[in-house]
Amino acid sequence: MSAISLPFNKDEPLGIAIFAAAALHLLVILGVNFDFNDPSKMEQTPRSLDVTLVQSKNSEAPKEADYLAQANQIGGGTVEEKVRATSPPPTPKPRNEQRGEAVRSQQFAIPEQQIQQQQQRLLTSQQSKQQLDVKESQREQIDKQLPSPAQMLMRSRQIDQAFAELREIRQLTAKKPRERYITANTREYTFASYENSWRQKVERIGNLNYPEEARRKNVSGTLLLDVAIKPDGSLAGVKVIRSSGSQVLDDGAIYIVKLAAPFSPFTPEIRKKVDILHITRSWQFNHTNRLSTYR
Repeated sequence: MSAISLPFNKDEPLGIAIFAAAALHLLVILGVNFDFNDPSKMEQTPRSLDVTLVQSKNSEAPKEADYLAQANQIGGGTVEEKVRATSPPPTPKPRNEQRGEAVRSQQFAIPEQQIQQQQQRLLTSQQSKQQLDVKESQREQIDKQLPSPAQMLMRSRQIDQAFAELREIRQLTAKKPRERYITANTREYTFASYENSWRQKVERIGNLNYPEEARRKNVSGTLLLDVAIKPDGSLAGVKVIRSSGSQVLDDGAIYIVKLAAPFSPFTPEIRKKVDILHITRSWQFNHTNRLSTYR
């Protein structure tokens, strides 16, 4: 080995110092370090342990394991070398293009929803317009059917006139007394008893006051007479319904009725039912100068 020649004389202290400083800076710059391993410590350093995770389990344990795992697993396949089991590759993240398409699809979803809402609003507005058109047509039909102001005024006058006539009828009805007609054939006890009492009185008064001219001329005949009596028994009126043919007998019958009045007042039962009681009977004047009433 050839000797390295130094650029300075070793007997010069300044040159030695400069050389040492340059070598030290060179070591610092290059990062050169010296590690001296202790053989005893190297033997105590633990070995590395290979552990792998498997996807399937096997109840049978292999005789010689190549790797440690959380479950028993027997190798298989066609590879001759020992290969560590690996997990399925992770799902790759979407590329920028895929992300752009997803963003674009999301951007286009909003306008589609807005279009549906707009279509719904348009449909609703069309339905509302159709309903308004139907209402307008119905209103026009109703307006056509409604009478004109002149017709309404005429109908109002007709209604007022009808109400006036109705009020007049009610007043006349309220003023008109309740009347009841009875004859000798009446079977109702309340009226039959009163009629029988009245008959007995007029026949008694009639025979006591027989018409003198009819007695003198020996005139006979039969007439139908209606006698109206008020609730207090007073005479409301008397009328010849069918004449006997002799004025003497007709006038004689009216005279007897007026002479016999007043009659008995109405009973409470009769007052509840009538205001004027009409007794219609046949009056017979015979040749024996006797008066009798019947039917």
